[in-house]
Amino acid sequence: MQVNTAKFLESNPSVKTCPSPHMPEYAFIGRSNVGKSSLINAMTNRNSLAKTSSTPGKTQLINHFLINENWYLVDLPGYGWAKVSKSQRRDFEGLITEYLSERKNLVVTFVLVDIRHEPQAIDLEFFEWLGEHQIPFAIVFTKADKLNNSKLVASLERYETVLKSRWEALPPNFITSSVKNEGTEDILVYIEKYNKALEEKFSQIQPIKVTKEELPQPQKQVVQRKKYNQHKPYKKEEQTNELNDFEKKTFDATTPKPVKPSKYASPRKTNSKYTVPFSDSNNSDKPAKNTGKRPVKSTGRNSKAVAKAGKKDFGKDTPKKDFKSTPKSSNSSINKTNPKAAPFKGKTGRPKK
Repeated sequence: MQVNTAKFLESNPSVKTCPSPHMPEYAFIGRSNVGKSSLINAMTNRNSLAKTSSTPGKTQLINHFLINENWYLVDLPGYGWAKVSKSQRRDFEGLITEYLSERKNLVVTFVLVDIRHEPQAIDLEFFEWLGEHQIPFAIVFTKADKLNNSKLVASLERYETVLKSRWEALPPNFITSSVKNEGTEDILVYIEKYNKALEEKFSQIQPIKVTKEELPQPQKQVVQRKKYNQHKPYKKEEQTNELNDFEKKTFDATTPKPVKPSKYASPRKTNSKYTVPFSDSNNSDKPAKNTGKRPVKSTGRNSKAVAKAGKKDFGKDTPKKDFKSTPKSSNSSINKTNPKAAPFKGKTGRPKK
């Protein structure tokens, strides 16, 4: 078979959105990093038809390619040790299982196996699963150019002995190399035989156009709005939330306890929001009223303010101290112990003209 036209059609996350099943379809699947994308490009003589990457697990959707306008080539997600999370791996497994079991126009599934390694348990289990579900498949050995003839024959004999111990009849197999483009023509000839045998059957099937809008969409989570009282509009209804025993304990544990007043705090009440314990000032925190008079300044013990307050009350609260008398200075007219200025001894009255 000669591939004249090959184009990428679409990618789908589900079988329900895949193209119309009015053409024969051939799927390619294998473990991660088995060389699936390189083999598809070698079969179609296209360098970048399927995306190749050094990191495994890049194919995560069902990719459809239309070949010669009369059959589909499908690139399925790989299985095995792809660097993805466990949840994504379960999604890939569910996607592969859904496609292989429900796709009606699927003719043959080509399972790719790296011939350099010994038979892997995951590949053998996948072969058995396909046989139990009666899904036709063929084995494609890849990367044959990495081994010489003796090692290649020894690897094929190992696979043959293992498969004969589990299968009565061996499935068809192909030895390929995407680097040297070997074995790809044999696969295309095998596909062409099926296309000719199924040409009459698929000619009777009319194409079905399935749009993604017609499929059932996932329902959004319904958010219940808060109810409002009908009799009193614009006012929310009071909702009482009853707490269980566990919530009551946690609520009691999280609520802050009232702080007890300290025994060292001053019992004096002040108008300020900040209380200052151990304060010796008797003045209140209120600002003084504006009386229109100048404030009296205290200049000492014998100031006028003290004299007005009364000599009897002065000195009760203050501790008594012994003052030593000092002789008067002849040069100064002010006594150091008595800072009050000496009285004027001159005659009072108006000056003579």
